[in-house]
Amino acid sequence: MEIDVFVETVRLGAVRVFNCREVTKQLKQKRKTEFAFKIPVLNECIIVKQPNFYEKTKENDIKNDEKLITKLYYPYEDNILNGGLTFEISKNSLERIVSVLCNNSKQYNDIIDYDENIIESFLDLPTVDPFILYENFKRKRIDIPEEYFNISKDEWLKIYDYVSKQFSPIIKFAYPDQKVVPNQLSKLVDLLWQGRLCDDTANIMKPLNVDINHIEEVLFSWKGIVYYSYIFKSNAQKAAQMTKWFSSVGNNNRYIQNSMQSKKCYFVSKIKRTTGDIKKNIDLYDEAYGNLFIKRKSPDQFINFLADSREIFWDMSAAVSEITTLYQIWHNFTAQHKNQKITPARLAYFFDLLEYNQL
Repeated sequence: MEIDVFVETVRLGAVRVFNCREVTKQLKQKRKTEFAFKIPVLNECIIVKQPNFYEKTKENDIKNDEKLITKLYYPYEDNILNGGLTFEISKNSLERIVSVLCNNSKQYNDIIDYDENIIESFLDLPTVDPFILYENFKRKRIDIPEEYFNISKDEWLKIYDYVSKQFSPIIKFAYPDQKVVPNQLSKLVDLLWQGRLCDDTANIMKPLNVDINHIEEVLFSWKGIVYYSYIFKSNAQKAAQMTKWFSSVGNNNRYIQNSMQSKKCYFVSKIKRTTGDIKKNIDLYDEAYGNLFIKRKSPDQFINFLADSREIFWDMSAAVSEITTLYQIWHNFTAQHKNQKITPARLAYFFDLLEYNQL
């Protein structure tokens, strides 16, 4: 059974698909006039993160930032799974793409740089997780309607509460000789959450040896790491269920061939290794954070953590994206086979689909 990986990726949505087209359609129905992009045709696209098969053929062990490519996808019809026009995007590629999509692309010369910034924001990340994407746009001072990000107010407040609690102790560390009243503390925590460079954030981050030119990037990465810690812990039960299923599938059936057993063992190992890598980074952060802000030890470990925060954030983002995608494929597959025997052909298809998604 042949797999159309691009179609399957689009079908999955979530952390690898940003369906700008659908949200734009909904906004137009509500007679809204503000959309994501300034060039109208770009608002009709679907942005997809897809496995980078070209790099995979060159070498087996590729870097996280090379594992995925980013594409603009324009379906031929309303059923987005029936194929369409795709463009692989990279830095400074938008002018070429717009020239193909529009008869008179020069009319957009004055605004193309703005939309190029939006496109390049998708290249910054190995995911289109709505929260991380939204925060990345805010960091870059790009104003996109919130409807494009599908985060409920309740969920946003849970994330804010979880992350902001991690910021509070740093303020007392930065101002050890001053009493910070609750209103001041709340204001300073909010400044750290916003991640903007100002006198207050510079003063708070100075004792942790953060270069003033990197404060915004460090705060964004720190917030992202804490967010992924929240997501990982919130979904621990789902990951455990999935691992248990992988470990047990086919154990009582003779139809599982040796090649499929090998693949099964590979994915069990992959899940454990990827979740282990995420947990290792969370433990690294918890230890550095706890030693400084709870045990009042030397700040050196936390200073080192902040210095490496960009790389840690990228690794966690890529790993959580992998696990989330794997979970979606697994959930969809098992939902189709509830109380039914899984045939060898279907199980082989399932394993191939995971493999083609570089999981």
